[in-house]
Amino acid sequence: MSAVPMVVMTTLAGKLPDFNWNHVPTYSFCSPANYTWRKDEIDWMKGLGENPAPFFNIMGYATYVNMAPTNQHAEEKQIAAAKELRDNGVNITLLAGTGWDLVFKTLMDVDVYMEQHPETMLHCNGTLQLRPDGRHVHDWSNPTTRGLWAGLFSHYIDTGYFDGAFLDGIGPELPPYDPNETGYNIISNPNCSQAEKNAWIVGQQLMINQLRDAVGVDNLTMCNGHLQVFATHTNIDIGDTWCNGNFQEEWQGRLEDVQVLLKAGQYENYPVAVRSVGDNTTQWMGPFNVSLAAFLGCAKKYHYFLHFFSYDCGEGPGLQTTKYPEYSKPLGEPLQDPIPLEQCTSSSCILRRSFTENVHVLYNYTNGKSFSCIRWGDHSVTEFNGGCAYLPPAEDSL
Repeated sequence: MSAVPMVVMTTLAGKLPDFNWNHVPTYSFCSPANYTWRKDEIDWMKGLGENPAPFFNIMGYATYVNMAPTNQHAEEKQIAAAKELRDNGVNITLLAGTGWDLVFKTLMDVDVYMEQHPETMLHCNGTLQLRPDGRHVHDWSNPTTRGLWAGLFSHYIDTGYFDGAFLDGIGPELPPYDPNETGYNIISNPNCSQAEKNAWIVGQQLMINQLRDAVGVDNLTMCNGHLQVFATHTNIDIGDTWCNGNFQEEWQGRLEDVQVLLKAGQYENYPVAVRSVGDNTTQWMGPFNVSLAAFLGCAKKYHYFLHFFSYDCGEGPGLQTTKYPEYSKPLGEPLQDPIPLEQCTSSSCILRRSFTENVHVLYNYTNGKSFSCIRWGDHSVTEFNGGCAYLPPAEDSL
């Protein structure tokens, strides 16, 4: 059956982070080293630093992976870190982070419990099922498994320190992902009967609904990989059945990145956080210029670009600093809406946009090649593949 294109505009429920166009709208993803924030980190999140503060922070649960191989009680340590921010007057949106498709064994108390209760793991025809990388798969058809995670999220929200939750890994367990990748696609598992597959898929949807209920409709449930599923299954109304926010991995200004964000823009009040740069490694630095141009060319309200990513907020220069002067430059309100999705095709996708602080953006993808240019109000440029030759400085409007 072919997918039915979805054109209905939907306003999604959930607490929305602050947002404005004064500068590039950003977020951060990290937790503090040794579970305690430094004063300069706290000051920056309060807006007292030299660089603009993020609009929200996702507490990176994986901070604790590098600790000793014993139960680290990561849930309570994450709560303590959030409490410290609130006690120091930090009011930005905070999301509790967890990887509900992963079992780190000794990372979180809920993981330890599940390791000790194998019935919470997926079995098909009586045999324990593993991912290609050897990890277990949660059995979402089991109400006990669902209840464990819903209870954890209720606990986070009940503390009063969090505005929502971040769910890692929702995408890899849903079709149509490649079963040869590290993700797990039960649809392609020959060991599972159709009845077991159906029960697991229904259970996963029940799990998402339970987590949203646990977080509360007035809070934000942001999922990693949500948009990939949404973009493929165009007949799904994410306002009714999926998360009310998305974390987009590996944003590099590619055609598929732009198309997914344009599609998300069809929904009002749907926060999207794209991960592109900021983790102090060379892995993400190469595509920064074209990534930022593509983002500014198609972003809408409540879309955020990454300022800092690390499992340790103090890694390298730390989250309160940045190598990118673009984050501090005035931007202003966009003067044009993004182009319609249907104008961004596999052969051509051109984004041209201006902002009120005399900022002009060009992103051009044609037949597999791209170039871009951002001309800032201070006459500096952020360029990729000679793109500024196609956006003359005398061009006062697009």
